[in-house]
Amino acid sequence: MTEPAPRRSRGAQPGNTNALKHGLYTRSFRCLEAARLEGALPGKFEDETELLRVLILRTMSSLKENPPATPKEHLFALRQVTLAVGRLQSMVRTRRASQAVDVALEALLDELRHLPVKEA
Repeated sequence: MTEPAPRRSRGAQPGNTNALKHGLYTRSFRCLEAARLEGALPGKFEDETELLRVLILRTMSSLKENPPATPKEHLFALRQVTLAVGRLQSMVRTRRASQAVDVALEALLDELRHLPVKEA
């Protein structure tokens, strides 16, 4: 008969690195870009749009410093920037629509608070 495994305490065990930040993005951004993204919370529209703006600006700066050698490369780069700008525009529209729904819902709730309550 085998002995049962020793009981472990709750939570992460010593040496556990599951929650360790990998720094993948940190190494990819320049100092000014990192400063622009400081305090970003994942999943927020504002943060996602700001990240996309940083990447578009980086691409445009790179194209200015190192222009594409061939017309095909130039069109490819232009297409990438155009797609990113289109995605950014879509995200901004979605954020505005979401805010409009929030305002309308708040107005409705405010009206409901002022309705007289009928007792049965």
